[in-house]
Amino acid sequence: MRGKSWGRTGIVALAALMLTGCGGGAPADDPTPSATRPASPSATAEPTPAEPTPTESADPVAEVDEIAIRPTGIELRAGGEVVEVLDYTSPAADAIATLTEAIGSAPVDEPYEGGFHNPPGVLHTWGGFVLDERFYGDEQAGSATSPYGVPSFAVFAEGPTAGELSVSAGQGRRIGDSAAVIDAGYPLGPDQMVCQGTPIEGVEIDGSIVTVAAYSDDGATVTWLGAPAMVQDACV
Repeated sequence: MRGKSWGRTGIVALAALMLTGCGGGAPADDPTPSATRPASPSATAEPTPAEPTPTESADPVAEVDEIAIRPTGIELRAGGEVVEVLDYTSPAADAIATLTEAIGSAPVDEPYEGGFHNPPGVLHTWGGFVLDERFYGDEQAGSATSPYGVPSFAVFAEGPTAGELSVSAGQGRRIGDSAAVIDAGYPLGPDQMVCQGTPIEGVEIDGSIVTVAAYSDDGATVTWLGAPAMVQDACV
């Protein structure tokens, strides 16, 4: 709440003193003739100090220069520092609003129909970066062993940028990198697999949740990055 300092007005009044002689005589002369009597000072208000201008803190999301795809959420980074994390189990609408602010433009939206194994959803696309909003039914959501098996949204990258922001995944891996960088990825057990791509980074939360990558047809470069994916013992 801003305070306000108000000036205080000083008022000085000068009254003529009337002297009366004894026995009803004539009034004595005023010892200070009116011609030389000092004038009453005019009221002068003290100046009101200027109100301080509030300093608005910079919006950290506006400073974001990179989107990093991690196993359980995407990190918005500025100068290498994490500004905000958008978890895949958080509301998709909130993530879309934050990304729109960070990227500086609204996405191109493309609804799609679900299938036997996949729910319907909407693809929200900014350049080479896509947020896949999903609408799971009660049966699909109830059969999941981890909330990351039925996320509110998933993400994937098919290009190196989203607007002017760079897009990375799995400790700095990017679209166009040599496929050799995937060799240092997330190790799977002999009976484990993911249903799409190759794991490059993972965490353990009610199972193994990973970021995955895919190669070009000749196997030379990384062409696709996405998350979250669940490590499983079989794919149907």
